[in-house]
Amino acid sequence: MVWSRVEIIEAATSMPTKKRLSEIRTRQRAHAKRRFQQRFDLLLNRDQIHEIEKKIAGNQAICIEARKHNLKNFFVEVEGRLIAVGYDSSTHRAVTALPPAYLAELPPETVAAAHLLLLSVEAQSVVSDIGDGRAELIYRRNENLSFYRVQYMGCSVQIGYNKSKNKLVPYISRASNRSCAASKTLYFGPQSAQLPGLDVDSEIMDEFSRQIRSMASKFLWRYSQSLTFHEVQWHGQPYRVGYSTRYGTLYAYLDPPSGYSYEPRGLPLAPHPAEADLE
Repeated sequence: MVWSRVEIIEAATSMPTKKRLSEIRTRQRAHAKRRFQQRFDLLLNRDQIHEIEKKIAGNQAICIEARKHNLKNFFVEVEGRLIAVGYDSSTHRAVTALPPAYLAELPPETVAAAHLLLLSVEAQSVVSDIGDGRAELIYRRNENLSFYRVQYMGCSVQIGYNKSKNKLVPYISRASNRSCAASKTLYFGPQSAQLPGLDVDSEIMDEFSRQIRSMASKFLWRYSQSLTFHEVQWHGQPYRVGYSTRYGTLYAYLDPPSGYSYEPRGLPLAPHPAEADLE
């Protein structure tokens, strides 16, 4: 029996049992495997698809948009190519590889920026242009972090450059920097903090997520409006993890910065670490 994509997603959102959930995950990966082969002539095995899922959960992908039924689309590097992947945040599984026509409908500068951020081979020429002074400087955040306008894939792209690591990073507008600095609230830009994902079995990940969503976990501190850190339990042992309500993903624990405190209305106050987010 071959399930359609809609049937797979609808089944995944109906509070399945563990056995049912295992079946759904197997079918989701099988569906994704077929789409990679049909649309990109890529024959991927289970481990290779799991690596794609780890990239998404581990913040090594760029979120394009959120869809219904816990489905989100991400730019992901797959076998040296930029591919849009559908991901179910409730099952932590890749469910499809979107066709090239989907990328053609996105703003070209968005696609070009994703190429530069995720495909290191393509980023080399722009890094060289920045190093040689051929890129247009927009503004400099500090001695290591600067933002530029470059020409790539026939369009103008705004991109950041970390000099100490010699790598491209996501662009942050001056307005975002001023807003975050003025509020003193920790800033977590989309996919920019590069926090390591939590590399645990799916059963453990599901239990940790359940504890956090049901408020059974111990709240530790808030990084931003969408990223919080908690203490959860597994067979009586405590573990500390980060959780993104925006992406539904778990991250490795991060200690709060020095000077961290709570603002009376609930949001934390701490020095703005915009540079650290991109290092």
